[in-house]
Amino acid sequence: MGKLTMTRQEMERFLQEPRLTFVATLTKTGHPHVTPIWSYYDGKYFYMTLMDGNPKTRALARDSRIALAINNDSFPYKAVVVHGNTELVRGNVRPTVLNICRKYMPDNAEGIADMLMKDPQVIAKVTPTRVYTWDQSKGTFDEVSAAEKTGKDFRTFF
Repeated sequence: MGKLTMTRQEMERFLQEPRLTFVATLTKTGHPHVTPIWSYYDGKYFYMTLMDGNPKTRALARDSRIALAINNDSFPYKAVVVHGNTELVRGNVRPTVLNICRKYMPDNAEGIADMLMKDPQVIAKVTPTRVYTWDQSKGTFDEVSAAEKTGKDFRTFF
């Protein structure tokens, strides 16, 4: 693990914060489709709630590969980038939908979950195959620039 990476504990703390997750899937033509959505990390898997039949759900049904990017928006910058495979879960999804809502809207989680559940929801359960993290508070701009040339110093887990 490089000097600029987060420890597993730092990463898990960072992922508990209500930050948008930028999700990248592949369209039928092979183009990336990136959208910001809510996600939940349980220490092993990432979960996202998707409306059944939307572009992300259709793309993941064709190709389970996915990339996630979660970051803060002020200096010092921190980020977690995940490559993984997705399982689309249908059925009893409300408990996972509620976990996601509690992370982002704790005061109205039940109401938001109820609203989401008016349309059929699918849970995208992501198994990470590669995780990269960085924390710019741990180095200088020169160190970050040097590390970005290869990216290998940011590979943290898996």
